[in-house]
Amino acid sequence: MNLRRWARGLVGLGVIGAAFIAPGVAAAAPPVPFPQVVQMLGCGQQFPFTLTFLTAQSGPEVGPGQIRVQAQPAVPWAGGANRMGIGWLNTNTLAAGFVPLNPGPGASLWATINSGPGNVVLTATPLDPSLCQMNGTIGMFQV
Repeated sequence: MNLRRWARGLVGLGVIGAAFIAPGVAAAAPPVPFPQVVQMLGCGQQFPFTLTFLTAQSGPEVGPGQIRVQAQPAVPWAGGANRMGIGWLNTNTLAAGFVPLNPGPGASLWATINSGPGNVVLTATPLDPSLCQMNGTIGMFQV
């Protein structure tokens, strides 16, 4: 009787251990945040100073060779992020470009970039530097 309990306990621990050790297949890659928050001056209609959080996401849910960038203002009703674009450079293929962010659900903005596979450097910049100043941020992402 004790031997049976001991054997069941070992089997149970093996199953639990395998669940923690064995690699699983992820259904979707989570969005990865940029290293720092974008600080903008003069971009918001109601406030002269606003903050915006940026994330980037690649993987099967976005598309092969694509990366999706999303901007979310710290204060959704303050605005200002709609005057931002994303400059990008694929360091493997040397392809580069600039895309403005499109309105998304709520106060968020997004853009899908066809960068091709490789390491992609992304940076946030203002669409019109004469009206809006920002510190910008830069991040390296794998597509």
